[in-house]
Amino acid sequence: MSRARLPRPAVIEPQLWIDEAIWGHRLYDEQTPWMTLLEMLGVLSARAAVGAPFVEDPGFAGVRYAQTRRLALRNVLFNNPYLEVVERGSADDGERWRDWLARMAKNADGVGDTADFSYLREVFRGGGQSFKDFADVVRLLRSTAIEGESNKRWTSKFVFPYGPACLFPDLRVDGRATMDRRFFARTGELLPHALPQRTRPRASRGSRLRSSTRAL
Repeated sequence: MSRARLPRPAVIEPQLWIDEAIWGHRLYDEQTPWMTLLEMLGVLSARAAVGAPFVEDPGFAGVRYAQTRRLALRNVLFNNPYLEVVERGSADDGERWRDWLARMAKNADGVGDTADFSYLREVFRGGGQSFKDFADVVRLLRSTAIEGESNKRWTSKFVFPYGPACLFPDLRVDGRATMDRRFFARTGELLPHALPQRTRPRASRGSRLRSSTRAL
């Protein structure tokens, strides 16, 4: 791709612009294969929701999609150091729930000032389960975190992609949540277009692959 055909960015970041001018797309070394896979699945899930997985925009205009950020879930999984503290504080199940809910209402980030996690208490109590059962479920899901031993911030941690509810983008939270491209550097946006290609024209297997993404 010649430099003349590259669109001029609204904000010029020299290092990234040079990468894109050379390669046609920046290849960021902090985007591991796992991060590429998770980004791709998130893109496909969002595109499948509007009936357009493995479909390119006309004229190679790019891939447009909107991912669900699932900040409440992510706070419970990765921004929640209170489980063990609450369990040690009281043996009474009701007191444990009240203590944990108060801590989350005060400390959950990116979900606004009216964060309410009380629905979790109703769900578990309705199933005859205790706060300990809830804490065990959270710990189980944490144990399946991708690159779980890393020291990444909580908005850059991800669970194994069991289904659509486990797919969410890399974010930066500073008062409000915004998309970040440190670990999801858009290589996952390119991959769906490479999958159908192989030796045939681009996206020639798109319809066949689309039928396999209905579960997304």
